[in-house]
Amino acid sequence: MNRARSFLLLLAVAAGVGAYVWFVEMKRDPNESAETPREKLFTLEASQIQELRIRNEAGEESTLKRSGDRWMLSEIAGTEADETEAGNIATSLATVESNRVVDEQPASLAEYGLDKPRISASFTDAGGKQQTLLIGSRTPTGGDLYAKVADSPRVVLIGSYLEETFNRSRFDLRDKRVLRFARDAVGSMTITNASGTMIFARRDGAWHMTAPSEAPADDPAVESLISRLSAARMGSIVDAPDLNKTGLAKPSASVGVTAGPARAVLEIGGAADGESVYARDPQRGMVFTVESSLATELKKKPEDFRKKDQ
Repeated sequence: MNRARSFLLLLAVAAGVGAYVWFVEMKRDPNESAETPREKLFTLEASQIQELRIRNEAGEESTLKRSGDRWMLSEIAGTEADETEAGNIATSLATVESNRVVDEQPASLAEYGLDKPRISASFTDAGGKQQTLLIGSRTPTGGDLYAKVADSPRVVLIGSYLEETFNRSRFDLRDKRVLRFARDAVGSMTITNASGTMIFARRDGAWHMTAPSEAPADDPAVESLISRLSAARMGSIVDAPDLNKTGLAKPSASVGVTAGPARAVLEIGGAADGESVYARDPQRGMVFTVESSLATELKKKPEDFRKKDQ
């Protein structure tokens, strides 16, 4: 019985692939060259895009708008977008190509999943023109996606790798930096944990510990921690956090970094799970999670940061 069912399942899969080959591959013009250049779906440069609107497979909509040299996430006031994410989406829309035309005038969009598109990516250019890319089902082989430009009837195939580019959540699209400071401008750092308070200052190009006692600091150790703080990203954001439950009513550690006139502060709370801990940026009033290894770094003792004997 099991063998029979397995055979029928394989037969169904083969039939699906066969149908795809018939309806997509066999519809190709036999005189079409294998080297036929692919067609760009939109004619513009990524730098011309002023606004992006993404609706992901879960139905969540996000809007990104240029503000000077930055992208802002409209749904959360004052929140910057992740520059890499925004740049990838803008570039992908400006360069997306049709791998092949499937149907110039489809009788029904349902067979391509385009009657109710799973994902959409829209943009507004510098001239105010709006255009939208609609993405439907994956092809049976999984190598392509059925897609169309909103104001065109034509169904085309685009690369399946673009699904990950456009199917982004609002959290994916927001700036997830834990602290914001100019890495090369850092002049001092203060760490407070169970061992007390440690203060570090940069003098003549080298780091010195000024508290709990005066001593040369281990430059690689201090620089490594500053780099870690600069690169740290949120794992998740906690909605309506309880400071007692998150351990942030009495932080287990905190760090303050001064870079020029700016100062950034991070507080560490209790464990969120096996790999992350709760943390807070008191200046923004946000509670989020970070990697537990960052908390471990901030709980080191003064001797871990003192310059070792040569």
